[in-house]
Amino acid sequence: MPKKIRQRWVLLRQSFQILRAHKRLALLVAINKILRLVVLSLVAAPLYLAIVSTNSNDFSFIAEKMGINIHNPWLYIVVLTLYLIAHLITLFCYAALLDATIRYFRTGHLSLMTGIRSATHIFWKLYVWALLNSTLGFLIRLLDFYFKRFEWCIDLLVGGSWTVSTYFVLPVLVVEKPSPWGAIKRSIQLLRHTWGQSLLLNFTSSSIFFFLLIIACAPLLIGLKMGGLLPGATGAVITVPLVMLVNLFNSTMGLILNAALYVYAADGKVPNMYEEAAIKEAFMASK
Repeated sequence: MPKKIRQRWVLLRQSFQILRAHKRLALLVAINKILRLVVLSLVAAPLYLAIVSTNSNDFSFIAEKMGINIHNPWLYIVVLTLYLIAHLITLFCYAALLDATIRYFRTGHLSLMTGIRSATHIFWKLYVWALLNSTLGFLIRLLDFYFKRFEWCIDLLVGGSWTVSTYFVLPVLVVEKPSPWGAIKRSIQLLRHTWGQSLLLNFTSSSIFFFLLIIACAPLLIGLKMGGLLPGATGAVITVPLVMLVNLFNSTMGLILNAALYVYAADGKVPNMYEEAAIKEAFMASK
């Protein structure tokens, strides 16, 4: 097995061992998924019903039939507000989980309520970070994706890709409690001091969970292939919980690993259940 793939598998396996030992860590992620679904359904459900009732996917036509003025700025304000609320819910639940996990790595004691209280204390900082990440972060990622010739400018601004440079922002916010901009600078400092400059993630689990998602979608695909309402509905009933479960595991293990890498970068100690060699190679130089 190639060394790079082995390191990814080791980090994923070790994060899974912690999740298996403390299954309640997934509770905050599950709450986040449910609340986000409720908030986003306030937009998606009326839109779906409108598409069904008008038998059209033309947004302008649907809006006209529903008596909605698509040029009304309040429409976009409401949609953006709901998006921001959904994003804040995610940040709050993730910050609470990170705080609880970091305390567990440092003290051996796990308390989700302590994590929730810590996230509550920095709620307005999470709000500012949500705005900053949605604006500046979006523009930087857009430049990085479409205009590769501006890589030098992005590297000068944040010392690497936005995703990598802000990897420790949330744990820094909830543990050290600086300003959001101070958290960005602290995140970059931790990365440079521990792993170097111009880094790339070396532990993405997307390929592994993509394979699991394909397996989870198999019942639905089989049901659709068989044809008829009952096989399709049965396949959907099986597939939807499986997809949610895979997504839940992916998010939770990613946060556990985020907490472990933060503890290593901030304290210089490898958390229990993790291999030092895998932790040291979690990031690699991009050049």
